[in-house]
Amino acid sequence: MKHLFSLCLALASTTLLGQWTTNTALNTLAAQSATDDLMSKATLDGRTYIAFWSPVSAPVYYEMRVQLLDSAGVPQFGTNGLLVDNSIGMSTSTVTWDIAVDNNHNLYVGITGTGGNGDARVHKVSANGTKPWGTNGITVGQGYSVKLLPLNSGDLIVSYQPGTHAQIKKYNASGVSQWTTPITVTPTIASHSTVPGELVEISAGKFILVFHDKGGFSPSALPFAHCYSSAGAAVWTGPVAISSGTYTYTFNRYNLITRGDTAYFGYGGAQGMNLQSFIQRINPDGTLPWGANGVDFGVQNTLYERSMSLARGDDSKYLWAIAEMTTTSQGNMGEAVQKIHASTGARLLGSNGLTVFSIGTSDISHRGNLQVYDDHPVFLVSDGNSNGVFAQDLLLIELDSLGNFMHTPPGLALATNASGVKSRIHFLRMNGGKAIGAWAELRSGVSHPYAQMLDLTPCQAPLTQLQFQSNGLSVQWANNSLNADSVYWDFGDGNTLWSSASALNHTYSQAGTYQVCAVSVNSCASDTLCSLITLCAPLSAAFQTNTLMDSAFFWLSTTSADSVMWDYGDGVSETRTDSIASHLYAANGPYTVSAMAYDACTTDSATATVVIYGIGLDPAQISDWLLRFDGQVLSIQGPTHTGGLVSLQITQVDGRQMARFSAGQDAASLWKWDVSQIPPGMYILQGMDRQGKAFRSRWVRP
Repeated sequence: MKHLFSLCLALASTTLLGQWTTNTALNTLAAQSATDDLMSKATLDGRTYIAFWSPVSAPVYYEMRVQLLDSAGVPQFGTNGLLVDNSIGMSTSTVTWDIAVDNNHNLYVGITGTGGNGDARVHKVSANGTKPWGTNGITVGQGYSVKLLPLNSGDLIVSYQPGTHAQIKKYNASGVSQWTTPITVTPTIASHSTVPGELVEISAGKFILVFHDKGGFSPSALPFAHCYSSAGAAVWTGPVAISSGTYTYTFNRYNLITRGDTAYFGYGGAQGMNLQSFIQRINPDGTLPWGANGVDFGVQNTLYERSMSLARGDDSKYLWAIAEMTTTSQGNMGEAVQKIHASTGARLLGSNGLTVFSIGTSDISHRGNLQVYDDHPVFLVSDGNSNGVFAQDLLLIELDSLGNFMHTPPGLALATNASGVKSRIHFLRMNGGKAIGAWAELRSGVSHPYAQMLDLTPCQAPLTQLQFQSNGLSVQWANNSLNADSVYWDFGDGNTLWSSASALNHTYSQAGTYQVCAVSVNSCASDTLCSLITLCAPLSAAFQTNTLMDSAFFWLSTTSADSVMWDYGDGVSETRTDSIASHLYAANGPYTVSAMAYDACTTDSATATVVIYGIGLDPAQISDWLLRFDGQVLSIQGPTHTGGLVSLQITQVDGRQMARFSAGQDAASLWKWDVSQIPPGMYILQGMDRQGKAFRSRWVRP
């Protein structure tokens, strides 16, 4: 799958420290302090340490400073970084030094003073900017070539060269020495010296040291490996030569990596006048299954293989290596890549590797270490734009698992300031697809520490996934969308919203059917999902009743139902679309009436009891009155022998009283009611005449 990439947010000014920037000609300025020499390491959680020697006036000459960039590229230790050491005693030059990061994100800085008695110091710097080992750190002795290995236990292994023989010491997390006597690394030939090289931890607190057995000026050293326990005892019977005739450069850094307890050492050096590179496998017992020299990067001997870098991905069974290729004149450069099976040592990209950039006047070759992401080798190259020695442009190269370019054009711009000259280039271990480079760059006559981040995470298109629950007109949405940075909501009622929340609520003003659309977006794509939802006002089947003689009247307390199925309790049922019903019964007695209300969302039911008692009533007890309606006035006329109505009440079927009349002692035989202002519908009239007879009647206002 092709990897899309993105750069992080832009800086507002070239003069201020800031966060990751999209402007590769600007880059992230790590500190305003000047620098001549620089190293950088990544923490496990994606932060970036940059340690650098900052030149100052005599008699100090150099200060060691450290900056920490958080995951957004924001400097944490102030404008000039944290002052680590300005008292070790420096001259006008520096010598080899080292930095390392432990599992708790602490940085260790190992340095040697060049202007005093050659003190070798180690400083510990926490991620919050404190120095747990004090202002001056710990002094391990007088010597050079300090190398550091933080252990999983929190202890620190320090190797350095106090004289002709390297020594190894161990300190706990508080900086207290753990061994009474340091380990002295003795050469195989008494007249030789030993120079510490690379360190790596294996299981049970054991560690492997690769050192250089040096007979004279470089390159005159052969690499050896030895394994030690956490107590400092030798695990193997003695040092193991890991090359039989390729002489290494003691001041170069090489890659020593592990897969379980098996170590792999990538190195290059001189075989007479020939410069070749190898990958050596070192078994946990110190044996060398790939032979005395290991696996040759390429079997050819007509081109030089220089500055090889070795890496492997997490849990990968493959090793990747890159090497700068030159002719024997070393006039022009190119780049090649090789893939090695970690068990068999088989070269998987041919006997001489795969050419990434041909040797030519463009002089394109790698800078900094190789990293592996998703089984893809990733590295920085100088694109040939240089001042003849140092790069001016840095490009990021990502290859697929077969060694082919992942991007078109192949290089992604990382640092492209037109006038800047870059040195001390470091390419850091990747965290979650984020590739970070750090370097010193000379701009406008002053060199400063800079960094840049590129995100190589494969951009996966978002997928909109939603769920909802409604309660009346209120809707709760669950946003289960995948790979989305944010979601644009259109609720279908004129309201819209941008939100990255996993849950949100929206309340509608009225019932109805709405088309709701959600658009999930990220940096590379969007996905739209639309759905119709139907919302209803709260539904209730509760109803009220009224009876008249042989009839009963029913009406819902609310009118939000689309339909109601009535069961009148006498074996008769019907479905109506209005909220009012009436029923004529055939016999007196109590009846249990039930209503089932429906709308588009739900149902509800209710029951009530009505009593019919007017059937078979003695006619002598019923007053005989007539109703006449002339379109405006309802006239109620009774026979004169009744003595007239004493009282009259008029109600709607839902029981609401519309009119009430009382004649007192003067009963009336004619009542008139102006109904011009009342709405159409059914009305119930009930009264009593002077003889005590009841009057009941139904009247429908047209």
